[in-house]
Amino acid sequence: MKTTEFWTWFQENESEIRDALLLGEGNNEGVLLSLYRHLESFTPCLTCELGWTKMKKHFILTISSFGNSDGFQAVESLVATAPKITKWKIKSFIQPQPDSFVSFKRPYGLFNWNVIPAKIKFAIYDYDLVKKNYDVLLLLPPSFQDKPEAAILKYINSMFLDLWGEKFVGRRIKDIYLTLDRNENFFFLELIDLPFVLNNFKLVMFD
Repeated sequence: MKTTEFWTWFQENESEIRDALLLGEGNNEGVLLSLYRHLESFTPCLTCELGWTKMKKHFILTISSFGNSDGFQAVESLVATAPKITKWKIKSFIQPQPDSFVSFKRPYGLFNWNVIPAKIKFAIYDYDLVKKNYDVLLLLPPSFQDKPEAAILKYINSMFLDLWGEKFVGRRIKDIYLTLDRNENFFFLELIDLPFVLNNFKLVMFD
């Protein structure tokens, strides 16, 4: 699918998308599913987030690859060709929360799990100094013990995107590994320090 085809479809259906958002879950879901399918037709890893500004003056369409760096160019290409659409703001990439420091002390509410990010620790599992990306091992709190790994990884990825933004997560974190074992032979650090460690890895590890 070409960018012009996607935006033509979006303009033809944007009022239905707005109605689906305003009416809430279970209402006119077909147009939202069609939106996701059209994004996947453009590039398989593309998705989006939908929302609105204060007072609902504008609706927001955030084009995203959910942290998959292979889709970054497609995100930028699609947003760059977006037409001006009344009542809509078109954005690229999930952005970090403005109060991410405070957010470490608050439960993260996806799946109704409500885990406090500060209770998670991290260690560097492996690294590529040329590409400057890293495999991260997470030490999880006991509340994760009976949860399926795939769901945990989705929860963690969503949390990281909201805390630090899609570009940081996609460029710096290659793979995430999980453990509940505090006796793992790794030096675990506070999760809030992860961006500093990954952005300054040579300085932190080899200076």
